[in-house]
Amino acid sequence: MLSIAHRMLARFTIVACLGLFAIAALAQANKQTFKVESTLELDFGKDDESGQFGVSGVRAVERRLLSFPYMHVTYDRDAFIVLEVEIRREEKRGDKGVEGTVRVVAWQYGPEAQRRKIYTIEKPGMDMYVDDLFVVTESYSDSGSSNWRRNFFKYTGGFAYEGYGQTPQAYFTTEENPDKKIFRSAGFTPWTYDMPKVAGIDGGIIGLLTYMDDRQVFSRMLLVHKDPKAAWLLSHITDEKHQFAFVDRYRRAEPQGDPMTTPFWGQKLRLRFHSSNLDLYFPVKEDGFDTEDTLQSLPPGFSLVPYVPAKP
Repeated sequence: MLSIAHRMLARFTIVACLGLFAIAALAQANKQTFKVESTLELDFGKDDESGQFGVSGVRAVERRLLSFPYMHVTYDRDAFIVLEVEIRREEKRGDKGVEGTVRVVAWQYGPEAQRRKIYTIEKPGMDMYVDDLFVVTESYSDSGSSNWRRNFFKYTGGFAYEGYGQTPQAYFTTEENPDKKIFRSAGFTPWTYDMPKVAGIDGGIIGLLTYMDDRQVFSRMLLVHKDPKAAWLLSHITDEKHQFAFVDRYRRAEPQGDPMTTPFWGQKLRLRFHSSNLDLYFPVKEDGFDTEDTLQSLPPGFSLVPYVPAKP
């Protein structure tokens, strides 16, 4: 180890501006990074055993400003969101490896340049990015095969789901009310070995189905198989490729109740397991999975179990 008494600090500051825009001009811009600032600190010291002088640790702080139009609920071309992002990474000699923290503060700006704080996210991680629906924090895997990602709604900061790799997504509009189409999305997260333990499951967990819009989660369901070995094979992210897609409407059985108010046509999602040559179908409705129709459509051995995650 390096002696603290001999430690020296070298500080390098790199500022890269990818364009400095006036706040008012950002309202017209699509999602973009408009400022990046990085600070790198190197600790130097003398090794007590070898007597050699060298680098004992590296700390990096990266700050970003991101903006995108505010299209939550209603679209206002003069409203937009600015994300203040700070990523701290630290690496030391020895067994500690690399550690990091991601902090995101979201501000909403209105047509009169009023500023309102929406949310703050602070989680362990090494990087972050923004996609169509989410602010995603990312932790690097020790194996390097896939990274752990936590997904938060970019308009509200609410937690959606987490897991390894890219979660297959399906985007669609519901048709429960023919006069009012509503945006919805769904995701499938394979249940890996380091996911939380769930009590009371008869069999093995294949993955988590999440049903949501651009603001909140409506339903979380665990896809379960009565044979734990079969569940493990279907959830394996290295050997099995998963694809989630909206596959249009289907004709329901004769509806119970008033035929004037009960939809005759339903909508469904398809979860495809390419390596296993298996397709599973999940009927959906406006506020979640249609569990009654789903249980009728799933092959023997499969079932759905409601899931409430612990606080992320």
